[in-house]
Amino acid sequence: MDLIFDQTYTDLEDALPAIRAALSAAWPPVRPSEVDSSADSSAPSLPEADASPEQPPRRTRHYVQLVVHEWVANLTRHATFANPPRISVRVLLNQDAAQCEITDNSRGFDLNSVLSTMGAHAAPFPESGMGLRIIDACTNDVSYRRASALHHRFTASVPYDHDPWMNVLF
Repeated sequence: MDLIFDQTYTDLEDALPAIRAALSAAWPPVRPSEVDSSADSSAPSLPEADASPEQPPRRTRHYVQLVVHEWVANLTRHATFANPPRISVRVLLNQDAAQCEITDNSRGFDLNSVLSTMGAHAAPFPESGMGLRIIDACTNDVSYRRASALHHRFTASVPYDHDPWMNVLF
């Protein structure tokens, strides 16, 4: 696996802008309008010619940026942290997927339970809670587990050929 990004943050207010800037520096930015995951062949599709062993397809980079942003935003907004708060973000690439690892020193929660509850009681256009749905839609495998006595680790896999279009609840 190739390590693309590895940073630790203790200032939660600056974490998201810093992560966004660092990921943009590691990968050219992708505008949402460039990401087309529809099956409609008449719609403009995203050219994947920029994909290489060092660079996943643009759509994958976009999904990784969404997943990391949404997870860190949820931690910043909802988590109860030890003092001082600490978030470590890593993005790794293998031959067929990007791997996201985010370790934090919060109290954690049961992600699977929250996702299943959200699915069973989904409002059509909720005011909050869309971040976890976006993460679930953009990933193939996702987990959030205790990593040690003081840390929890979020892991997610975004396959290069993943198409979240039908997984998004609207």
